[in-house]
Amino acid sequence: MTTLTLKNGLIVQLLGSGEVCQMHDTELSSEGKEGLSEANRLITRDGTVIRQLHNRDSEVLYPDGVVAYFCKKDMEWIVTNNKGKRRSFKDNCNKDLSPIPCATETDAVTNAMMMIREDNVCTVTYKDGSLFV
Repeated sequence: MTTLTLKNGLIVQLLGSGEVCQMHDTELSSEGKEGLSEANRLITRDGTVIRQLHNRDSEVLYPDGVVAYFCKKDMEWIVTNNKGKRRSFKDNCNKDLSPIPCATETDAVTNAMMMIREDNVCTVTYKDGSLFV
């Protein structure tokens, strides 16, 4: 494990498993511990980003554009798939929520397809099937 500490309070740990953990020491920064500021994040070997916020909410960002958000206050997960469809999971029950609007365009030259969701998630699917999020 290697640990890097920066003057602005950012602490980066490179773990032996290939994962990267980032924390922000709020004692060294001007940002407080209130609200939706990020407490730490873990980046897994497969590219999944797990963010924990200071208010104890969590967000999981998957490499294919799927986003899962946990609200500690409501004890509820809301998962948005890469096409904007949303589902709520709470108390062993799940229900569909209204979808997030998406716009899709195809580049005439490269045939790359770009999809932009209203929640600012953008994915580009190239002709060879590779994906950029």
